[in-house]
Amino acid sequence: MGRLRNAELYEAQLKIKHEKRILELPVQEEISINELFLLYEKHIKKYLRPRTLERDKGSLRFWRRFFSNKSIAYNTEIRTTTWSEFRDWRKKRLTCRNKYPSNRTINLDLQTINKCFKWAIEQNIVTSNPFAKAKQYKEKKPGLPRYLTTEEIKEVEKLAVKISPFFLPCFSALVRTGMRSGELCSLEINNIDFDRKQIILDPEQTKAATMRRIPFKDNVAEILQHKVEQAKKDGRQFLFETTKKARQTTGNLNHRFRTILRILEKEGKIENGKEIHIHSLRRTYISHLIMAGVEPIRVMAIVGHKDWSTVRRYLVLSPDYVGEAQQLPY
Repeated sequence: MGRLRNAELYEAQLKIKHEKRILELPVQEEISINELFLLYEKHIKKYLRPRTLERDKGSLRFWRRFFSNKSIAYNTEIRTTTWSEFRDWRKKRLTCRNKYPSNRTINLDLQTINKCFKWAIEQNIVTSNPFAKAKQYKEKKPGLPRYLTTEEIKEVEKLAVKISPFFLPCFSALVRTGMRSGELCSLEINNIDFDRKQIILDPEQTKAATMRRIPFKDNVAEILQHKVEQAKKDGRQFLFETTKKARQTTGNLNHRFRTILRILEKEGKIENGKEIHIHSLRRTYISHLIMAGVEPIRVMAIVGHKDWSTVRRYLVLSPDYVGEAQQLPY
């Protein structure tokens, strides 16, 4: 409650500073790191998804520790070498999983502080960003995305029947519609149009905040019909539930999927299981659409990709899709 009150007081001070700028009066351009972070956290709380919000707040916690360790209390005390000192310091600090951070994790921390100061400049809280030229660790560019073959899909479904019947319909729907796991968990009765055989996602259910229509075949229609009937019988709106009849979660789906993958990998039915996760089902759907000859522009509309470069990664995924020399038109 005290932190919230401090943030509100500082917002009032910012209003006064803004008025001074209009009147061209001198303004004190110094702000405490703690106050800056409180304001930024209040801002991102309104716009970021829960998982991203927690990640950014976690980064800011490490920055607080670092600034405290270096006795840096105000933005004006930050030097141009601060970012490199942070990298060295962060490398030696264990994460919540009791492991040393990867280069990617440290890069995300640098991105978070950079975003914080960029926002502060836009809001006229500070006049410069000391992290604008911060150098991140070089990361390997990702290769082609891992997708499941039709044989691997069958193996997952066969095992899910035995050990995780609540996961089975979720998996089958995800891999045959290309929905994000969060979109599936948010599905309600009124999202399904059985006449047109389409899932209609509302803007608040999608990552791009735009309405999207996803076609489905009879095998998915059967799953959805069963889920709609179950939901109506239980008196709930959401379709996919846990064993305790609560709304399904992405964390639970990923946990169940990882369990199945570990078993299949031990049995030699799936290779490189660590490269597969719940989002791989969306990649699988896109990959199979592309290899089936569906026009990329239509794929973009179905899965909700706005950037062509995102879909382009899926264009050549297997030797079968590349084709034989005899298939060339000349």
